[in-house]
Amino acid sequence: DLVVAAARSVAGPGAVVEVDQSWGGDSFAWYLEKVPGAYARLGVHDPSSGRPRLDLHAGTFDVDERCIPLAVRLLTTTAITALTR
Repeated sequence: DLVVAAARSVAGPGAVVEVDQSWGGDSFAWYLEKVPGAYARLGVHDPSSGRPRLDLHAGTFDVDERCIPLAVRLLTTTAITALTR
């Protein structure tokens, strides 16, 4: 809920969408056994680019670097909110 609120604050009310569960392998759950946390995915593909959407773990994956400033604002907003609660 904290990340969702931060995303809507940073990028607007339509910024958060539910997506299908990813079946890719990931060890993040091991961290969550030790400390509380959350896992969120940030969309990094511009559909208007005309390029195909590639899997995150594909060797040809190419992030749209314009998303980096948004990601920084999202993570800092999340952290500041968590620390001031």
